[in-house]
Amino acid sequence: MEWIQTIMKAVHYIENNLTNDISLEDVSNHIFMSSSNFQRIFNSVTGITIGDYIRNRRLSLAGQDLFLTDSKVIDIAMRYQYDTSESFSKAFTRFHGIPPSVAQKQSDMLKFFHPFTINVFIQGGFNMSKEIIVPTFRGEWGEYEVTENGVTAKRFNGEILFHFEKLDSKPSSVKFESSSEKGDISVSIQYLKDGQKNNHPDNMETREESATGNGVFDLSKLKNGYYILRIFAKDAENVSFKYEFLN
Repeated sequence: MEWIQTIMKAVHYIENNLTNDISLEDVSNHIFMSSSNFQRIFNSVTGITIGDYIRNRRLSLAGQDLFLTDSKVIDIAMRYQYDTSESFSKAFTRFHGIPPSVAQKQSDMLKFFHPFTINVFIQGGFNMSKEIIVPTFRGEWGEYEVTENGVTAKRFNGEILFHFEKLDSKPSSVKFESSSEKGDISVSIQYLKDGQKNNHPDNMETREESATGNGVFDLSKLKNGYYILRIFAKDAENVSFKYEFLN
């Protein structure tokens, strides 16, 4: 599973630096791997290059910023590392199919390129079947391990996001347990806001929250669609989080 952690560590680094000037070399250095070797692995697993991923994520977030904020086009262009508003507008139109001026007025035509997560589905043996959901990390963290139904981390200050999609009527609820030797932990469940289709965190709203980090969230009222389990940790050490779906 080391390759999963390597790719996700790279993705977390990219996500935290999308408004900075970063390159393939910067990402490779962060994960202590040669640029050529990492580019080969990343492309083999995801089907796109590091450069394409960074560009798609920037243009995706730029669309959200144009619609949700009062920022000028040139300011957003500079924020996402474009030298001129002209070069930004050309790239933006090619990606979204509409110019920035239209995106400022309506969001239904915007495309959203989601942050990469890795789900590992294992089958075989004596009818064994299990799926491992790799979460998205935001903030500062130490060594961590993704388990079949959760995550452990030596140190964490920020949030961990598990993305799910509910289909049909299952599951009806999700049970969760979390602990840490130091710091505070809370867990919340977030649904898509009314009228939203993209499961970007900005389009989600918190429905329930557990300050203790333990409990059960009812999913029976959730219509088909995306939801996120959000674990927030402040200066936490030896963090453990587990979840279990109940039908």
